[in-house]
Amino acid sequence: MFEQLEQLGINVPHEDRFYPYRSTFDYESYFDKSDLPDAGEKSVWVARHVPRSVSVCSNMPNFEQPNCFINTSLQLLVHDKMQYLETIADAAFEILKEKFQYFFDQLEPENKQHQAVKGRFVSYLQEHIVIGFSSSSYDISLVKGICWNT
Repeated sequence: MFEQLEQLGINVPHEDRFYPYRSTFDYESYFDKSDLPDAGEKSVWVARHVPRSVSVCSNMPNFEQPNCFINTSLQLLVHDKMQYLETIADAAFEILKEKFQYFFDQLEPENKQHQAVKGRFVSYLQEHIVIGFSSSSYDISLVKGICWNT
């Protein structure tokens, strides 16, 4: 994308080519010993991990303090986390859109190539980096079975 902007005569400085904001989350769970599956030939169920809370923090201005969601509904817990991450992403986009306004001003609205590059640039600015603490080994497995209609 930055190479395409350069081909149009728009040079984005190297230090501005990296997305500056990110968020992270971490789930906490408790052990539920009720309604466990029957023991198998080689296994015994002791408890089930049940998500209880999730904390989210970001390096985005106004979102730098951890925000903890506690909910008895697993669907609402995941939903609240995702809504908050979308709020952070929207706020980041507004800051970045303003920062790069001078690039947008250089793209002629009647030029289809300019508009295609602008669309890709806007999509890039709307993406937000989210990193889960221990998510590949624990958090994703903890909530992967949760489904809901939004």
